[in-house]
Parts: sequence; structure tokens; C-alpha cells
Amino acid sequence: MSKPKPPEHEKGSNVSSLLDRLPPGRRARQIAMLTFREHITDRLALGRLGDWAAKLDGVDLEKRLAELARWRNQSDADVVLTRVNLLSGGAARRLMSGDEEGAFAAWAAVVEEYPQHCAEALELRALFRTTRGELDEALADLTRSTELAPTVARAYALRGSVYQAMDRVEEALANYRRALQLDPDDVDALAGMARCFDDAGEHERAIRFLTRAIKRAPKKARLRAERAYALEALGREDEALADFDAAIALEPEVAEFHQGRGRCLPAERRAEALAELTRAIELDPDDAGYWTSRSFARFDAGALDDALADAERAIELDPRLATALMARGRVHEARGDLPRALADYEEAGRLDPDEILHVMARAGVHQALGDAHALRADVEAAAALDPESVELRALHGRLLLQEGAFARALEDFEAAFALGLDELTDARKAQLHHDAAAALSGLGRTEEAARHEALAAEIARG
Repeated sequence: MSKPKPPEHEKGSNVSSLLDRLPPGRRARQIAMLTFREHITDRLALGRLGDWAAKLDGVDLEKRLAELARWRNQSDADVVLTRVNLLSGGAARRLMSGDEEGAFAAWAAVVEEYPQHCAEALELRALFRTTRGELDEALADLTRSTELAPTVARAYALRGSVYQAMDRVEEALANYRRALQLDPDDVDALAGMARCFDDAGEHERAIRFLTRAIKRAPKKARLRAERAYALEALGREDEALADFDAAIALEPEVAEFHQGRGRCLPAERRAEALAELTRAIELDPDDAGYWTSRSFARFDAGALDDALADAERAIELDPRLATALMARGRVHEARGDLPRALADYEEAGRLDPDEILHVMARAGVHQALGDAHALRADVEAAAALDPESVELRALHGRLLLQEGAFARALEDFEAAFALGLDELTDARKAQLHHDAAAALSGLGRTEEAARHEALAAEIARG
């Protein structure tokens, strides 16, 4: 029996359109380049140090220390702790004024002079160390701090954030949970728990923890922004936009909030979205992520020259930023310069090998070039990164079907059915049944093929 010709598939079933059908959360969080996520540890640490420094606003540090020096009993615990806190907070104030080395030296002196009372100094030094990438040293400081003050929730929450920065998620969660046992309203622990769940794709759980944190600290703009990111990942852009609006109302000069708002605005408000992204660049012109976001927005608006200029600027600022290379690659692809587009996508994939969008972008170019072998290899790589994707399994099967590899194609279609078709439109479901029927026909299993064709027709009738 001759092998039947593989069927012509519905328009939009190719690789490029699959990119547009990926979950909105992935597109929002990856292709739009959430700079906030890349620098969250540093920014949170600096924010906490700033909070400590603010405690001494209006305090004459030298005068207060001189007053303590006149106290009759210098060994009194309250006197010692007050002195340690003043010195530690003073070091934080020095840091926020730009004297990093002076701040570090001041904390070191406190730790050496008051080894049994230096828990807060250790916390602050640990925060500073995270901004310098000294995570092991920060962890050691926080471990010692929890030993000195085992009932202080704050230190466990901070240690959780360091574990999280080290990608030691279970240890991070354990510390956040310990902090919440000691203080159910600890905002840093609530936010840390949310970040762990958000990074794991459990956005609903993240939102619940962030909502608790916001109730406890309604004036913390960053909590609003983090909840906005989780909402955006679920495709709830209207709610995310409301949170970004609230964050901007609280802190109007934070670039990342404007970036987020610009990203969440609907297509009919494109000019406003571009203005927000431009505002982010004005506030922080050296952050490659903001230039990348505007490049994507300008690309979507059809302004290819401007999109290319923004992508080039982003790459100039950060040559290792994979999403900036994606942005430039999209412009090259739109202009028909497929070799340059492929080079950008390949470099993006080398820099960030675990991101499926880079693989699929490369696949789209290979498809356009007619390189069937490279295309199938790309789709296989994408399916390995996202083994639960029905679309990817179906697409891989379709490519095998076009090659006449009916048995292997059928394995993919059956795997897609087993995963469940809830994420597919009716048209996609019908297409999958048509594809399975074609594979079965190729194997001579005509009765089974007929059943799939009947199911496809039933779905098409609604």
C-alpha cells in the first residue's frame, strides 16, 4: 500500500504561530524582560539597608554615643544593645551615602568588639554582602545572627532570601516558614515565600502571600509590583495594571514600575505604553532591560528602525542579555535577513539555554529556510524543556508526519492526547485528530483512522 501524502495543515499551525500561542505568563515574563527579577536580591538588600539608615534620620549619632558613654554601668545590656544598634545603623547610613568600605569596616568593628550582641550588625553586613555577590559570606553572617538571636524572625527571613539567591529553594522555604512561625506578619518572609512559589510557576499561591504582605505593609510599593508580576503571569493584565498604578503612586521614580505598567497596557493604548517604557529609560538609562522592552514594543508597533536601535543599545549595555539578542533577531527576521536573525537567536540560546522562546525563535527561522532536520531538532529541544506542552508534542508529531515517519508521529499524537487537550482551541483539537488519523492511515490502521476523523468532524460541528 502506498503511503498517503501528509495532509495540508490549517494556516497558523507552524512554528512561528506557536510562539504567539505560548502561555501569556511566559511571554510577559521572558520576552518582555523583567529586569526586576534579574536584580531583585540587590535591590531588596539595598532597600532594607535604606530602611535601617532611615531609622537614624534626625539622630545626632555622635551625641547619642557620647551620652551613652556617660552612663554609670557600661555593661548594662540595654546600654550595650543601644550602642551596637547605633553603630550598626550608622554604618548603614554611611553605606547609603556612598561610603561602602567605611560601612563595612564599621560593621566589622562592631562584630569584633561585641561578639555576643552583634546580631543586627551581622544582618546588615549580610545584606551588604549580597549586593557584592558574597552569598556564602552573607549566609555565614546570618547563620551566626540566628544563633545569637534565635527568636528574631527577621534574620530567618533574610537568610531565606540568601538561600533563594543561591537557588537553594527548599532551604529558603524552610527559613521563611521559621520566620513566619515566629512572626506570622513578617513582611519579608511573606514576600519571600511568594517569590519561591512565583518562580515555581505557582502564581496563585504567590498572590495569596503577597496579598497578606500588602495588608501588613500597604505602603511598600515593591510588594504591589511583585503581585502585579504574578497577576501578569496568569494573564490578568487588568489587575496587574492596577497594582502597577498603585506602585507608581507610592514611588513614582522607580523605573521598573513604569516598565511593568507599559507592558500591561492594552494594544489600543500603545502610545501610552511606549511613553511608560520611555519613562523607564529616562529614569535608568543604563539598564539594558528597559531598552529591550521598548524594542519589543516598537517592533509590535511596526517601527522596525527604532526597534533595532533600541535592541542595539541594549546589547551595547549588556552583550550577555539574551532577550536583547531576541529583540534584534526579531527585527532581522521581519526584514528577511534570516542569517542574522538565526545568529542572534543562536547566541541567545547559548546565553540562556533553558529558555524555550529562544529555541522556538530559532525553529521559526529554520522553518523559513526549509531546513527540516534543524527544525525538528529545535522542536525536540523545546519539547524537552517543556514536556507537558500538548502543542509542542503535536507539532513534533506533525513534522514527523510530513516526513512519513507515521509510527513515531503517532507516538507524539498519543502523548498529546494523554496530556489532555484543555489548552487547545476546538480547531486545534480537530487538527490533532486529523493528524492522528493521517498517521494511522499511513500505518494501515484504517478503522482507527476513521474514528479520529469522526471525532474531528464532531468537534468541528461544535
